[in-house]
Amino acid sequence: MSRRFRVGLRADPLAVRQAVPAIARWLVGQGVSMESAGNVEIVLTEATNNVIEHACAASPGADLSITCAITAGCLSVRVRDPGVALPGHMPPAVPVADLACPVQDLPEGGFGWLLIAELAETVRYRRRGGYNLLDLSFRLRRA
Repeated sequence: MSRRFRVGLRADPLAVRQAVPAIARWLVGQGVSMESAGNVEIVLTEATNNVIEHACAASPGADLSITCAITAGCLSVRVRDPGVALPGHMPPAVPVADLACPVQDLPEGGFGWLLIAELAETVRYRRRGGYNLLDLSFRLRRA
């Protein structure tokens, strides 16, 4: 079985709904627990949807890639896109969520980077050669 997986996709929400679950299925096929695969799926869905909504807003249908590699119980992932750079060339500060309020008073959005930071082991962003590179790592549990 291959310990590497790469998927190319267009900057389109439907493409994300097809590509990201394929990565989760590949992980499960590699003997990774459903919980770990689910956490990766949540993070990649948030990250790629952010790319589509923000970085590639002016270039719908741009080509993105997600490259995964498993080594020594860890997953390394790179999301690569040609969109605009993150402000300040760094991920946004992770907001502190105040959840001590009635459910109807919770904000509708703004939890994406919080989920990414909470579920990924490491998060690293850089801009190189006209591309955004988001590198993520995850500790994996075996099934």
